[in-house]
Amino acid sequence: MKIRILLCLPFLLAACVTTGTAAQTRPEGVARIGQTVRVGGPTVRPIAVIEDSRCPSDVTCVWSGRLVVRVEVGTGRGKRRMDLTLGTPVHVADGALTLREALPGKLQGRKLSPRSYRFMFTFSGGL
Repeated sequence: MKIRILLCLPFLLAACVTTGTAAQTRPEGVARIGQTVRVGGPTVRPIAVIEDSRCPSDVTCVWSGRLVVRVEVGTGRGKRRMDLTLGTPVHVADGALTLREALPGKLQGRKLSPRSYRFMFTFSGGL
């Protein structure tokens, strides 16, 4: 019985190591203003909401509006700032970075606090 356990132990340990590595290289990540998240290969840090002209969910609008977020993207070649528009992929390194979703946060008085937004980024490709 002990021999069987000892023979299986390396395989069990290898499975644990593989699972841990896969979780660290997810192709998506969520961050708030000022937080850095690794998305596949690059890191992304939202800096500011440049434009948010989207309609509230309970209102019928003629134009759906758009969201533009300024981010700092880090790759093996350094960091650079760029503006990402919701749903529009941008070429980064050898892939495409997309601001996939943005959830507004809490109201402060009658205005949304830009710091409470949560942004979801996805990266397709690979570094």
